[in-house]
Amino acid sequence: HCGSDPDGGSDPDSMPMLISALTVTRPSSLPHLAASIGDLARQRGVDCELVVVHDGDAAFHSFVGETARRAGLRATVDRAPAGMALGELRNRSVRLARGGLVAQWDDDDRHHPERLARQVAALVERRAAFSFLAEQLHWFPTRGTLYWEDWTTEAYPLDFVQGTLVGRRDAMPAYPALRRGEDTALCRSLVEAGATIARVRDAGWS
Repeated sequence: HCGSDPDGGSDPDSMPMLISALTVTRPSSLPHLAASIGDLARQRGVDCELVVVHDGDAAFHSFVGETARRAGLRATVDRAPAGMALGELRNRSVRLARGGLVAQWDDDDRHHPERLARQVAALVERRAAFSFLAEQLHWFPTRGTLYWEDWTTEAYPLDFVQGTLVGRRDAMPAYPALRRGEDTALCRSLVEAGATIARVRDAGWS
């Protein structure tokens, strides 16, 4: 369960660093959003909170808060002004985060309970500022097909799944104010700044 101490101890130093899972969403994303929130609640071996930024109405705002509460998650739900670019909304979520680590937690993705723990372990082991999965499963519902995508075949250094960011909040550059492609632009900024990046292989199933 997200927020539990994997060692069962009470020593604060033994607790994992808080991860803020950042979700930018809108009312049309239901019911994918509810499934994504449930996946966060089932993460094992990590301490996390949910940060949701949306531009929906008051009813949607209440729905998101209630969904997080029922899942047992600590959550910050922020209603942003209409018309903001996706990159601006992502920056807003980073500013609201309380964790030392942040994770991009898109509303249309699904996540295995071990996903965050594996990426955090890679951060610690490799003393990296950021970690990304190198593979992912990609579901095409209209075709009824599921693909294993290997991003290691992409040109280095962007040879990782850019939507799977887990990293240090204090090392995060700002997302550009773009309506699409903002995560790729951010990853280019990380590379240009010389950030240490851990690429997590053989975990596309997560």
